[in-house]
Amino acid sequence: MFRIYTEDRNRWQVKAILNRLFGSYTLLYGIGAWKGRNEHSMIIELDGVSRVKVRQAACEIKKVNSQDAVMVQEIAAETQFV
Repeated sequence: MFRIYTEDRNRWQVKAILNRLFGSYTLLYGIGAWKGRNEHSMIIELDGVSRVKVRQAACEIKKVNSQDAVMVQEIAAETQFV
């Protein structure tokens, strides 16, 4: 499972990137901080996708949101649908 953390900006553009690259995702909203400044955040959860596509999405989101960095986490997880 992967998580991408980004500033909560340009929602429709971020969703367009996610819809183009992935069949499904979960989008959560929160509050975070970067370099001591609080900001509204988007947390994107992705499962069953390639690391290459996650990196591509993160780079595109970083550009769309004009950010210095976008955080990506890779988390070991076992996913089941019941």
